[in-house]
Amino acid sequence: MVADEDVADRPLSYRMRRFVEYYVNDRVTAGNATRSWMKAFEVEEEKRDYASVLASQALRNPKVEAYRKLLQEAAITRAVSGTFKQWVTRNVPKALSTVEAVMDGELRSRLQLDAALQVLDRGLGKPTQPVEHDIGSRLDQLIKDIAARRRNTQLDARTTRLELPAPATTAIVQQVEQENDGE
Repeated sequence: MVADEDVADRPLSYRMRRFVEYYVNDRVTAGNATRSWMKAFEVEEEKRDYASVLASQALRNPKVEAYRKLLQEAAITRAVSGTFKQWVTRNVPKALSTVEAVMDGELRSRLQLDAALQVLDRGLGKPTQPVEHDIGSRLDQLIKDIAARRRNTQLDARTTRLELPAPATTAIVQQVEQENDGE
């Protein structure tokens, strides 16, 4: 148990730091733990499964997690320092080359593609989407139709009540009709 505590107190090794740096910042391996591990520890492609297991275990290490968060916060601070718009404008060419690399099949990182698309959306603006402008008048007409149906239903209910005379009213109506016939 003492040996485990000694390991817990030690800082990350050079290669472990490189693994995290590749995982967070590298253009090709960012977001891919297996590729980052293989690059940091110079593992051959034949041992990819083994590298995948080790990388997965490493990402659960609290020290690795802390270093990863530190690197991400530093990247965010760098991005936000100065004017964000300037940073985005500076990185539009890089984002375009990333998208192009994905299109050419040279890069397969979804994380990098999403980041590049976000930079392009903010730097060049999102593409315009056709929108139907008639939606307001259609909605107004739908509301009017519903209101008219409700009114008609209420009127039908009232007239139905009025059409059913009470027995006393029936006798009076018959008496008036007889008087009118007699005249």
